[in-house]
Amino acid sequence: MMNKHTLSTFEIANVHDIDFSYKLIPTSLPFTLGSDADRYRELQNMARKVRSETQGPAVIVTREGKKFIAIPADRQLKGDIVCKTLFGVQRLSLASNAIAYSLKIKGCSDEELELIIQFLEFEIRRQIKALGFLVEDKAGRFFFKTNKFSPPAATIEMLEGFGMKVIADGPDRLFICLDIIYRYVGKQRLSEIINIRNVNRLQHILLRRRKIGLRVLMMFGDYWYPVEIISFGNRIDQQEFEDKQGNIRNVYEYTLTETKHHRFDVKSLVKPEDLSVIYCYPGRRGSMSPRHGAASLMRILYDTHDNDVKSLHRQAILPTPKRFGRIDQKIKLLKRLTFNNKPLTITPEPTNETLRELRIPSLKFAGNHIFQIGRLYDENKLTLQCLGEQRRKWIQKYGFLGGLDDSPQYLFMPESSNDFEVKEDMLTAFQADFVRNTSRLASTFTDFNDVIKFKFDSNLSATEQVKLIEQAADEAGVTAGRALVILPSLGRRTTHLIRQLHHCLKKKFAERDLLFQSASYERIAGFYEAFADADAGVEYRLANSEESYKFESYLFYLSVAYLLVNRVFPYALEKPLNYDIYIGVDVHDRNGGLVFFYRNGENIFFDTFDVPPKNKHTRSEKLTEQQLYDKIYAKLKRHIPMVCQNPNGIILERDGRSHGNEVSALLRVINDLHNEGLLDKNTIKWAVVDVHKQSSIPLRVAYNYNPERPMELPRIGTVKRLGPDGHDAFLFNTGFPFKIRGSVRPLHLNFVEGTADFDKIIEDVFAQTMLAFTAPDRPSALPITIKLLDMFLEPISYTEQDWLPMNDIPTDLQMDDVIDDIYDDEETS
Repeated sequence: MMNKHTLSTFEIANVHDIDFSYKLIPTSLPFTLGSDADRYRELQNMARKVRSETQGPAVIVTREGKKFIAIPADRQLKGDIVCKTLFGVQRLSLASNAIAYSLKIKGCSDEELELIIQFLEFEIRRQIKALGFLVEDKAGRFFFKTNKFSPPAATIEMLEGFGMKVIADGPDRLFICLDIIYRYVGKQRLSEIINIRNVNRLQHILLRRRKIGLRVLMMFGDYWYPVEIISFGNRIDQQEFEDKQGNIRNVYEYTLTETKHHRFDVKSLVKPEDLSVIYCYPGRRGSMSPRHGAASLMRILYDTHDNDVKSLHRQAILPTPKRFGRIDQKIKLLKRLTFNNKPLTITPEPTNETLRELRIPSLKFAGNHIFQIGRLYDENKLTLQCLGEQRRKWIQKYGFLGGLDDSPQYLFMPESSNDFEVKEDMLTAFQADFVRNTSRLASTFTDFNDVIKFKFDSNLSATEQVKLIEQAADEAGVTAGRALVILPSLGRRTTHLIRQLHHCLKKKFAERDLLFQSASYERIAGFYEAFADADAGVEYRLANSEESYKFESYLFYLSVAYLLVNRVFPYALEKPLNYDIYIGVDVHDRNGGLVFFYRNGENIFFDTFDVPPKNKHTRSEKLTEQQLYDKIYAKLKRHIPMVCQNPNGIILERDGRSHGNEVSALLRVINDLHNEGLLDKNTIKWAVVDVHKQSSIPLRVAYNYNPERPMELPRIGTVKRLGPDGHDAFLFNTGFPFKIRGSVRPLHLNFVEGTADFDKIIEDVFAQTMLAFTAPDRPSALPITIKLLDMFLEPISYTEQDWLPMNDIPTDLQMDDVIDDIYDDEETS
């Protein structure tokens, strides 16, 4: 089905008239076995130095197998650029008679098109920053210096901005893609929170447990930019450092001298006794020398997940018409852009286009009941508007599609302590209710094999607390199985602490195949009330009918989560996917994960493997060919004869960005399985597809078919293909019929390589998003392969040090953001 839509893209109408001539700077880094990643990084560092020298774009290109750095033809190098690399000293120079290569977009190669895009994007970003009232916090993401919204009593203010990317739609058409973003920054300067007297006590809270440092907004005169704090130094009038000219200076003198002609006056903000901060640019730790700045010129940047931001973030959740209205306002800032002294003609109206809407697949429930989506409502064929509601009702009516294996089931509950009193009769009542509800969903679950009590003390460290629970398990003879663990109330920030401890437990017991699902004692106790009973003395039961309704909903989701821990799934697709085997791949910290999805999803398997610790030159997300080959080959060799004989295709879905080894590993697997007689490599289709939950391309889409109701949510399954060859697809999975407060953010699929049909893969990925196991009445943005990877990998990727006990929190520290892990680098409105 095809329908009209409005896209948040604006065409650069005169791109065919622009000359993108360029010159090439040769490089001579050697090819060394196993050094591809190092070589790539050094090339990027050299390109960065060229950008700094020329104040213009610099792009790495390949010509006849050799690497060059391309710069616009009108840029020059004043002299040689000396770069210290792992491979020795490299001198970059541009010959006085260097040839200028003429380049137009018409008929250019894919590499030349990427060069054009990067040249344009760099110049557009430079001109936006030159306006003076915007801050770039990431490539192509800007926000205004003045606040958009902040309640008088709030400690945080919300800043509005926009994300911008130049994109190709076809081989010779370029667009500016634009969306609204928001940033949250503390009103207090860092010097008002931390100083030379309390720095030692607070530093470990500010910086511990972070894969990245604390991120703040630096306000260095007129230059505002985000930085990542590494550590803290002395007073700014005592902290010395060496500047670019080799002079020894202190932070106080340097700050006042370098900003004395700026419009933003810092003299009234900085004091000699302020604390100095050691920082780097975000994502540049290890690749740049640390710098020094004044804490009085920094404000903490907050993430949307932080508790203090939640009330503000509601203002950032824009309905689709309002979002597109704001986009129209921001595109006006780009109306005077130029390139190579030629104005860029950007269409003032967003793109209107007819987009494909995928068919909603039918679903299979227990008892071979088929859930179909039709135009009319009847018992077995429902309208699209009923999708979420009926998925949940059918699970409750027919139960889970699969049954539990023979793993023993355990209930862990806390004993009373000095911190709190455990109402054991109440937990007994809860146990009966939980067993009743779970056995209704999965008849093979009849009860817990054992109830195990453990000691709990909120003043203990995570390591000590986990040892107490482990000790209780050992004393009960528990070696493997599945468990529901009830964790007691911990006062403020209970949810955060329960979640962290839960993950630590999963990590600790994963080796003995004892898998946990947690429940909150505080939440459970809120549903029950004690009533007098003639026989028992006191009986715990639900307080009223309203609480009964809420409790049934709570029990349903808890039972679903517990059954998923048992690797039992509620429903599947009625028909097989276009391709028989999908393999989800992801890495969390030092844990790799694989989800194997066969045909219609009645058979789904999960596996993990250890990833060697990364060094400073290696990304932990990058898996070796051998790691991938060993796991995938072993599992497919076992699974194919059992559940997927004669498969027609194997698609590898990489959560995030693949690094090349995925393709080579998959081809090795196919070849060896062919030699085993398990598949035919001459006919089987294969592909590697990157699945991006967050995309650097800020695309939004509005359904615009009815003139009386423009800018509505797009229907789930709406697809937009982008790129010169259409190898990028944006799949909108959370729109109509589901009711969401904001607008729809798409899933970004990138076809990396393969022989499979990308359109069929897109259909399959959308079908996988219909398997919303954890919340069947809600939309799922992710295919179930990636969703299960997140569910099963995240907990075992935590360490016990990730949990901060209550007695580690200073009582005089008012800002929870310095404790929580609040940075994910992405705006989520």
